[in-house]
Amino acid sequence: MDDHRTILSEVLGSGDVDVYELESQPNNNVRIFSAVEDILAEFDIPYPGGIPRSGIHLNLWVKGSGSEPDIGRTPMNSSRNNGVLWKERTGSLGFVTFYLERPVEGMLRHSQTNTVSEARIGAEDGIVTDHRGNCWNVRLTNRYSAKLNRIIRKQAVAKIGAMSVLPGAARFWHDGGNFDGHYSNTKNASYYVRVA
Repeated sequence: MDDHRTILSEVLGSGDVDVYELESQPNNNVRIFSAVEDILAEFDIPYPGGIPRSGIHLNLWVKGSGSEPDIGRTPMNSSRNNGVLWKERTGSLGFVTFYLERPVEGMLRHSQTNTVSEARIGAEDGIVTDHRGNCWNVRLTNRYSAKLNRIIRKQAVAKIGAMSVLPGAARFWHDGGNFDGHYSNTKNASYYVRVA
C-alpha cells in the first residue's frame, strides 16, 4: 500500500477531521472528501496548460475547533484568467494544512503539514476570537496536528535530517529517483511519498 493511502486512511478513519481541498477548481465550490480514492484521483487533474499535477493541497478541519469552517470566495477577472470567474479557498483557523506530493520527472518534493500555532496567533488559553467574533480553539487544532505528525513518523523507515521517509519514498529513492532537497525549517513533520 502506498504512503499517501496509508496516511489518508488513518486521517479519514479517525473521524477527528473533515478533509477539504485547500482551494477549489475554477468556478466550483471547495469540496469535502470522504474517501481516500477521491483524494488520490486529484492527481489526475492537470494544472492549467496540461502540466501533470505533482501535488494535492488539503485543509483538515478539526472538529470542535470552531463554529464552522471559514471558506471564502474570490472573484476573478475572467478575461485575464481564461474564463475563470471565481475560486473558493478554505481559511487557516481550525485547519491543519496537508500538502501531498508525488514524483514528477524523476523528482519528488516533500509533503508537509502546517498549522497556526498558539504563540504565532497570540491565543490566550488556546482560544482566539477572529474579526467577526468567532472563537477558535487553536490548542485543539495544534493537538490534532501533533497527532497527524505522529501518524506520519510511525510509518517512517528512514530519516533525512528531521524528515521522515516513508516506505514508498524509500523505494523511489532506491529505484533511482531524486528528492528535491527543499527542506522546511518548521517543526512540523514532513515526509516524502510515492503514489504507485
